[in-house]
Amino acid sequence: MIKSPKNNGQIIILFPFVLIIIIGLLGLVTDLGHAYYIKIKMQQAVDAATLAAVQELPDNPETAIETAKYYSELNELDRNIIEVTTPYKSDPCKIHAAASKQVNFFFAPIIGINSMNISVSSVAGIFYANENSIFNHIFCSASKDELFEISGSNSTVHSSVHINGTVKISGSHWMFLDNFECADFNGKVDKSVKFKDLVVPGSFIPLPSFDIEGYQNRATTVYNSDFTISNSAASIEGIIYVNGDVYISDSNIRGQGIIVATGNIYISDSNIRHQANNDLVCFYSLGDIEISGSTQTFEGVAYAPEGMIKISGSNNTFRASFAAKYFEPISGSYNTFHYDSRIKEILESKKSIKLIE
Repeated sequence: MIKSPKNNGQIIILFPFVLIIIIGLLGLVTDLGHAYYIKIKMQQAVDAATLAAVQELPDNPETAIETAKYYSELNELDRNIIEVTTPYKSDPCKIHAAASKQVNFFFAPIIGINSMNISVSSVAGIFYANENSIFNHIFCSASKDELFEISGSNSTVHSSVHINGTVKISGSHWMFLDNFECADFNGKVDKSVKFKDLVVPGSFIPLPSFDIEGYQNRATTVYNSDFTISNSAASIEGIIYVNGDVYISDSNIRGQGIIVATGNIYISDSNIRHQANNDLVCFYSLGDIEISGSTQTFEGVAYAPEGMIKISGSNNTFRASFAAKYFEPISGSYNTFHYDSRIKEILESKKSIKLIE
């Protein structure tokens, strides 16, 4: 077959146009890659700006705004294109930064695309361990549906109690010497039970979100299996992250650290005591926390935002704060419960700063 010269001519005529399109598409890919790189740099700049600025909150919002702009410049982002807002969503402990910039393309104009607008934003906040005041009470039960029950006898609670749900007191000779707040009571309360200040119905206090990933990232020690302390004296320092259950038995514990468990925490026949003014051991669990034994001392914090706390035994002394989604019936006799004011002071000093958006 003899090819027509006419067809060859058509190919020659179309080739320049196809080449221009190919070059344009390759150029567009190059320009988009460059734009993506600029966006990453801008995002890093606004993240650095908010993380630096949030440390001035909530006391110095104007300084926080200026700090954000200063750190944006340090990261090669023009301070004139960054908008900083605090308080953010009515929260004085949060700061928002946003920036927009038009990036001109080099090759894409060949196919009619001249530029692209890039926008980034960042929100940083300060979070305190005692957010929403849940650790300002000896007992704080978050669930509105679970019954908070107290059995046993001859025990004294020297600190405030806050229960979002209904309370049942089946025991006798309990004394509550501070504010007791709950939604309602189930059944009659024995005449031997005394309240100094009873508030029914009370207000609702939600549990703050539990930043398990934050604790994992900041952990000084990580165990990827169950963690056990038995028949020993131990000092808990830093953040101990346990991907499993925690067992503490027949031991004396002190220190300034936090034990965070993805499973349950079991504490039996052990003393948790502070031996220095700034000692405070905290137990945080995604599961349940059970504290049992007699003639023991527990000085610290127990927090189970998605599970329950169970306290049993007699002749124990608690200087503590217990907060959970709900509680198993609190049993035992001749126990004494105090709230240690140092808990609020120490937890407030342990604020965490993180990016939210």
